[in-house]
Amino acid sequence: MLVAIVDPPKQPAESYIVAIDFTPELGSQTITSRAVTSKRRNDDQDSSSTFLAGSPGGDPGPTCTMRVQGGVAGDIHRVQMRVVTNLGNTYENEIDVPVEDL
Repeated sequence: MLVAIVDPPKQPAESYIVAIDFTPELGSQTITSRAVTSKRRNDDQDSSSTFLAGSPGGDPGPTCTMRVQGGVAGDIHRVQMRVVTNLGNTYENEIDVPVEDL
């Protein structure tokens, strides 16, 4: 599910953390693992190795966080955050991060 579009757009030289709060899905469950990938929506190519930096964070708690970096003006990257809970349930939400050279 797409939960947000970053506004204002990210500039190519910027690097910052984006986050999704999974509280509505979790109820009394806790997150046991987090995974994050990204793809360029313009051509559906995986951009995880160039657009994402580091490892997913947010522990402990109901959020998943990830640092985004770089990108080319005009691109939109869909950041997909996936969590697995202590009951074995998997939830996924997405954030679109447009890149513009303002």
